[in-house]
Amino acid sequence: MNLLYNLGISLFSLGVKIASLRNPKVRKMVKGQAATMETLRNTVSPDEKYVWVHAASLGEFEQGRPLIERLRRERPDLKIALTFFSPSGYEVRHNYNGADVVVYLPLDTPGNAREFLDILNPVTAIFVKYEFWGNYLTQLHRRGIPTYIISAIFRPGQIFFKPWGGMFRRWLGYYKTLYVQDDNSRDLLSGIGIDNVVVAGDTRFDRVTDIMSSTVGISGMYLFGYKYHPVIVFGSSWEADEAVYIPWLKKNPHVCPSMKRCSPRLPTAAAASPTPKASASSSSTHSACCQASTATEPSPMSAEDSATEYTTSTRRPSTVCPSSSARNIRNSRKQPASSTAAVDSRYRQPSSSATSPTHSSLTRQALKRPEKPPETISSAISERPTGFSTTFSTPTTAKKTALNSMIKVGIIGGSGYAAGELLRILINHPDVTIQWVNSRECAAQKITDIHQGLVGEIDMTFSSSTPLDKIDVLFCCTPYGRSREFLGNVTIPEELRIIDLARDFRMPSESHDFVYGLPELNRKAMVRGARHVANPGCIAVAIELMLLPLARNMLLNSDIHVTAVTGATCSGAERRPTSHYAWRNDNMIVYRPFSHHQLPEIRHTIAEVQPSFSSEINLVPMRGPFSRGIIAAAYLDCNISLPEIKRLYEEYYDDHNFTFIVDKTPDLKDVVNTNKCLIHLDRIGGKLMITAVIDNLLKGGAGTAVHNMNLLFGLQELTGLTMKSSAF
Repeated sequence: MNLLYNLGISLFSLGVKIASLRNPKVRKMVKGQAATMETLRNTVSPDEKYVWVHAASLGEFEQGRPLIERLRRERPDLKIALTFFSPSGYEVRHNYNGADVVVYLPLDTPGNAREFLDILNPVTAIFVKYEFWGNYLTQLHRRGIPTYIISAIFRPGQIFFKPWGGMFRRWLGYYKTLYVQDDNSRDLLSGIGIDNVVVAGDTRFDRVTDIMSSTVGISGMYLFGYKYHPVIVFGSSWEADEAVYIPWLKKNPHVCPSMKRCSPRLPTAAAASPTPKASASSSSTHSACCQASTATEPSPMSAEDSATEYTTSTRRPSTVCPSSSARNIRNSRKQPASSTAAVDSRYRQPSSSATSPTHSSLTRQALKRPEKPPETISSAISERPTGFSTTFSTPTTAKKTALNSMIKVGIIGGSGYAAGELLRILINHPDVTIQWVNSRECAAQKITDIHQGLVGEIDMTFSSSTPLDKIDVLFCCTPYGRSREFLGNVTIPEELRIIDLARDFRMPSESHDFVYGLPELNRKAMVRGARHVANPGCIAVAIELMLLPLARNMLLNSDIHVTAVTGATCSGAERRPTSHYAWRNDNMIVYRPFSHHQLPEIRHTIAEVQPSFSSEINLVPMRGPFSRGIIAAAYLDCNISLPEIKRLYEEYYDDHNFTFIVDKTPDLKDVVNTNKCLIHLDRIGGKLMITAVIDNLLKGGAGTAVHNMNLLFGLQELTGLTMKSSAF
């Protein structure tokens, strides 16, 4: 039987080489397989420990990717070798930075299997889903290398369960553990004497969880959304899927008060014709929209109300909800979405229509500090997996009841610099009305007596009271300690959103449920229903934005040295010797070296993203002779090429509206008076140099606070924050 198998592989090899003469895709595979051994010899060091992960193609890679990235996080001592059989996988993912080496898998001949394993000598081998290469499995078994298969699925018609499938059944016995997707697969294997089986589910669920934790912008997602109402989109679903989720949604109306299947907007001539009905085997796209209607049965929408999207005649009409804002606010340069599987209406563009529909109250889950994605399948090095589960949470109901409702804002600590900038933004914010501004020291004074730059824009006095039941969101702009004191002495309405600009709640604690409010890190938590947000510190914003892409890719493996020069407004509006013009002008000084109060939140944030990070962050802050802004420069060890580093940064910030990678060293004046962060990268010798500039009062304070408010209330992220720098 082995002889017949090897003969079949040889004939297949010959057929592939013949096909490569006319097929460019096959030619790439043949060429890539021929280069594999040489690539491994030039890359793999004998003293390095490798885990070999093999995926047939791109789909299998996506199933194996969560395990690869978890291995990266939890076992940084191990290297990853990733192999593909198909060009569809290799040509797309050959630059995947989660693996140390990515190559084609040579055809399964005895000689190739021996040579491949002689060079790589992995400590563990992991195959994904449908990979049963006899010679490789035999060699792994003979060498005592633990071998696993994940996300495997078996069906009765496969050769393993045929009377003549003895050789193939023997190969299954070479796996130390088979992690299968369902009970049927386990039962089939048990029937042929294979008992080292664990039902661990499909790692595609893990991949979806990972995607949801790192949002990706998709142009046009606003078509699905309503301003204050979450939307569930079921993309390319099948009849069997619909039989599960539609009854579930009907039984759980708190998730979706009503459902509508939207018809495509067709040309007038075609609008009257019915859309062809899909066959039972065709796929479809549905969305469950939380709307004012209390009906639970799907109802067709008119062509005039539907979105301008088409589907092919073999599919049902795409379920696309109309855009829902009549307000003419500025368009976003990117349209981020929470994920392709569950899209929040919070990321939307304005409609060009003059009217907008009425909606029901927003349903939203109240979150505590963002947690890590649920544990799924444990490292292949471990003996047993943890398993995974899919859960649905019960949202709470927020205050907003209609599209045209304005967000009512209250501010405490209204006399400081941050509050002044916050007022400047909110006065011009199209979806906000300011109810009251509280100040202990300035009660009954006109706001423009303190913030003179707002003359002609606001005619209010500072309030001595704080009626929390009259507002939807509270901004705390008080000095350190006063936010906690204030909130501890008042009754907080359940649906009140709170954004704290002080540092009272930045570090996680069992005593509070504040989410760390850096949108480039925790946007998901805020758009998914967080109520309380702790704005990050201004220096922390600059440094974290400099380092997050490296941390996300597990590349912070040396001490980090940072110098940050801050403007006078970083010290607040309270008068002190170091804020006087005579002292500050033409002067610079180091303060709190290696002990700045924002260092703990920086270290914690980086460690949350890269759990293996244990190096030092050596921060030397300096007071600069200018009013506002922060310029930070960091350097660290790096052995990756500059183009690759730039690619990682551009990928990370691709769907974020306020952080940009620039080609020349930025000036402070490029960002002062804006909510932007500009980052410049350079590699000098073995060091990576990173420079970042922000406005400490906007990106480091009030601007990020308003950005967080936009996320909490489902507004477009740029709303109210499009500002020009004061460069000239």
